[in-house]
Order: sequence, then C-alpha cells, then structure tokens
Amino acid sequence: MKENNHDKAVRTSCVIAVAALLIWTGAVTANARSSDPQPAKSQIVWDGLIRELIQNNPELQSNESRIQSLDIIPDAKMAWDDPVFSASVSNVPLDTFDMGQEAMTQKSIGVTQRIPSAWSRASKRERAKSMTDMAKAIKAHRAAMLIESLKKTVNEIIFLERSLQILTENEAILDEFINIANAKYSVGKGIQSDVILAQVKRSELILKRFELDEKLKIARIRANRLLGRRPSTDFVTPPPWILDGDLEHDAVWRESLENSPAIIVARRSVDTAKRGLEVAKSMNGMNMALNARYGQRDDTLAERPDFVSIGVGVSVPLWRSSKQDKYIASARFTVQEKAEALQDTILETSKTLKDTLQSIYKETQTIDLFRNGIIPQAEQALEASKAAYKLDKVEFLTMLINEITLLDLQIGLERSIMRKHNLHARIEAITGASLNKENRP
Repeated sequence: MKENNHDKAVRTSCVIAVAALLIWTGAVTANARSSDPQPAKSQIVWDGLIRELIQNNPELQSNESRIQSLDIIPDAKMAWDDPVFSASVSNVPLDTFDMGQEAMTQKSIGVTQRIPSAWSRASKRERAKSMTDMAKAIKAHRAAMLIESLKKTVNEIIFLERSLQILTENEAILDEFINIANAKYSVGKGIQSDVILAQVKRSELILKRFELDEKLKIARIRANRLLGRRPSTDFVTPPPWILDGDLEHDAVWRESLENSPAIIVARRSVDTAKRGLEVAKSMNGMNMALNARYGQRDDTLAERPDFVSIGVGVSVPLWRSSKQDKYIASARFTVQEKAEALQDTILETSKTLKDTLQSIYKETQTIDLFRNGIIPQAEQALEASKAAYKLDKVEFLTMLINEITLLDLQIGLERSIMRKHNLHARIEAITGASLNKENRP
C-alpha cells in the first residue's frame, strides 16, 4: 500500500512537472508570437512612410524634375551644330544694277555645316552624364536628410504622447494627494494649505498639458509637411523605429565609405570636375567646317553657266597657350579642389560618426540609470512618503516634492530615449548605413 502511495506521489509529481513545462513553453511561444510580428509591422509601416516621403515631398519632386531635365542632355551633346544657310548677291555693277551686264554678277545661296571633333562631343556627353549622376546624388542626400527629419519628428511625437500619458498618471496621483489632504483636514489632522498646494501643483500640470498639446499639434503638422500631405491631415503615429542594439564603429564606417550620401555627392563632384577637364582638353581638337555654295548668273546674248563651290575648313588652335592651356589649367585646379573637398567630407563624416556613437553610449548609460536606479528609488521614496504622511511622520510638502521629482525623472527618461533614437537617425543620414534590424545582415 505504501508502494502504491509512493508511485502515486511520483506520478503526480511528474504530471505537475510536465504541466508546468507545457505552461512555460506555451507562455514563451505566446510571447514570441506576440513579439515576432512587431518588427515586421514596424518595418512595413516605416517603409510606407519613407516611400511616401520620397514620392510626395515637394523638394524631392523638384530634384526629380531636375534629374529628368539633365538626363536628356547627354545625347544632345553628340549632335552637330545647326547648319548655317546664307544668300547673297555679288559683283553687281553700281551704274546700272543690271544683273546680266557683267559676267561675274551672280546670285548665290550656300550652306555651312560645322562639325565639332568626336573627342569634343564625347567629352561633353560624358560631362553631361556626370551632371545627371551629380543631381541623383544630391537628391539621395536630401532624401536622407528629410528621412532623418521625419524620424526625429516622429520621435518627438512619441515623446510628447508618452509625456502626456505620464502627466495623466501624475494628475491621478495628485488627485489622490488632494483626497488624502482633504481627509486629514476634515478630521483636524491636516492644514488647508496642503490642499491648496496640491491643487496649485495640479493646475500647473494642466498648464503643462496645454503646452505639450500645442507642441504635439505642431510636430504632427511638420510630419505631414515632410510627407507632402495637407497640414490638416490626421497623422497616425507609427511604431517606434526598430534599432540595432550594438553599433560597432568599424563596421558602420566601412559601410558609410560606400553609402554615405555626403561622400557620394563629393565623389560625384570629383567625377564632374574630371569630365570638365576632358572638355577643356578637347578644345585643342580640330573642328571641321563644310560649306557649299551655288551661284546663279543671268543669261545675256550668250548662255552663261552657273557656279558651284564646295569647301572644307579645319580649326587650328593657334592661340593655344593664351586660351586653351588656361582653360585646362583652371580645370585641373577645379579637380584638385573637389578632391580635397572629398577628403574633407570623409574626415568630417568620420568625426561626426565617432561623436554620435559616443553620444549614443552616453544616452544608453543614462537610460539604464533612469530605469534601473533613479526612477525605482524615486518610486520607493514616493510610496514611503505617502505612507509616512498618513501617519503624520512627514510633511505634505515632502510627499509633494517626491511626486514632482518622479514626474521629472519619468519625462527625463522619455527625453533620453528620444535623443538616442534621434542619434541613430543621424547616423543613418550621414553614413547611409542601415541601423534597422530588419535591414542589417
């Protein structure tokens, strides 16, 4: 009988263990399922917003129109110059103005076609292409800056909405203070000034709410403006941008050397300057000119034949030292200037990256200190002061100061989170590196 009881106890323990394991597994699976769609959802929403910004932002639309206008130019650079048609009358006698009196009198029509050298036309075409690439790089750079502005604006909206929520929670706490003070005052254990002081602080929170509401409306209007929407359009706050937890400087920097919008613009400037140098050199090429002329003479007693003239001309860079060479020297200095500007942009981008990463580290430490140190201690201090006030062991002002301190710390935490997210947005804008978890390999 004892064995049976023992077996039952063993079986019962096994069943309980298995049930606990199943419950734990189910909870983990449920948490995973509830958290897994969030990154995908956030990514989809943000992809839509960024696509909307690129398509509808007025500044980017203007840049796109410029790209289209430049994109059709390269082929035009390969075309010949327009032909020149001429008409003239030559060798007309002044005494009679008779067109048939003199044998050399004739009426002429002609055409001249100037043909620039193939070198000149090809170099101008390549320079036109580089101008198009430059315009595309400028648009990409501006798009990165505008996306950064959109992310910062959304971060501000999230911060303001969260701050308003914190204010609502603290208004409820102050209402509790007022009730406690009223209760103590009604039984003669409190003073009326405590009630009045709590009401004043609650009114200050209401004023703070008005201020945050106004800032929230302005931020939403700014977000609509970036997206090319009407200012009155309802702006639905998207999920927070999903950030990569650890940023390794060298990896981000290697990516930025290839993808940084500012560096790409500087490289395109160097390419355009080099194409300009080729155009200057091509001015030393020999340009041809073809001309043809038909001269018609009036017949007199004898039939007189008409004339046809055909000629070929070639330009000779006779004044090369005082003209073409100077253009070439100026173009070389431009290439040097743009190359130095590229190096300066690379150095400035590297410096900004290091400074921003350092600021992210600081904000991360600040957030951790808020969450795991200061705010829990402030919450404990507030609860302790509430209990002590009910027992007449501390003054009402002490409890109120603890509540205001907790409010400031909670908003300070949200502000640090906003700053960290803004710094991530800044890194993406200046380096072109994707910090979104969904986009990183």
